[in-house]
Amino acid sequence: MEKKKAFSDYWKVIRIPFFVLFGWSFAALVVELISFDTYVSIFGSWSGLILSVAVFAFLGYTAVKDYGFGQKETAKAGALCGAFAGIAGAILGIVAMFVAPQLMDYALSAAMERAPTVDPDMMASMIKIQTYLGVIIAPIINAGIGALLAWITSLVVKRE
Repeated sequence: MEKKKAFSDYWKVIRIPFFVLFGWSFAALVVELISFDTYVSIFGSWSGLILSVAVFAFLGYTAVKDYGFGQKETAKAGALCGAFAGIAGAILGIVAMFVAPQLMDYALSAAMERAPTVDPDMMASMIKIQTYLGVIIAPIINAGIGALLAWITSLVVKRE
């Protein structure tokens, strides 16, 4: 029977993927502060999804090949990485809302273009609620995606 992995064992596997995902979130924040339209064109597209798939596939591959993780451990590592990246990204979003209130104005004007009949005050409240809910929802969704993609990658790597 294999010894149970400690958090430090998981950290060795997730640290590079975590910092890549955190760097992506931080870059999104910086670009958003410079130009909201550029932010939407780069970070509002498929690029984030493609990066996430690549990062979690890398995590799954290295967990199995370099660290000898099993399928369950690899899925757990993906979940941890996704949860931490989700929390960090959500916190960056909240910080941005307070540091650069003009971002709220940009988001509100973009939302109002798509739904001009909605009350602006209600839309602003919805955007704030969504930002705060991100602290809860983002880690859960990212953990699920991370666990699933890392686990699938571990299955593929084990078959090689």
